[in-house]
Amino acid sequence: MARPLKEKAPLTRFFAFKTTEEAGKVWDAKIAASKLSKSEFIRKVVEKNQTVIKSADPRISFLLAQQSNNINQIAHHLHSAKRAGTVSNHIYLNILEQLEIIATVAKNWRP
Repeated sequence: MARPLKEKAPLTRFFAFKTTEEAGKVWDAKIAASKLSKSEFIRKVVEKNQTVIKSADPRISFLLAQQSNNINQIAHHLHSAKRAGTVSNHIYLNILEQLEIIATVAKNWRP
């Protein structure tokens, strides 16, 4: 993938490193998911300590959005109960059960 020249200064320095086959496969997957060139990805990781991962699978985005919504509803319920002074062991156990369901769904989900 050709890199459009975005930097103000020309890119003249070259760095290289070796890694194991296993680690290389992990890097390849992350780079592919990021939709960046290998050089762009490594510069983002090293220079800015960030990576941009764009999911190619919309089901992953859907699952994350659904789970985020569930967690937000749980937090809202707990906050409302606390403000009303009705927090009880029953509410805590119910919330813990809901969080365990969310964790189980996330762990068992396969694309």
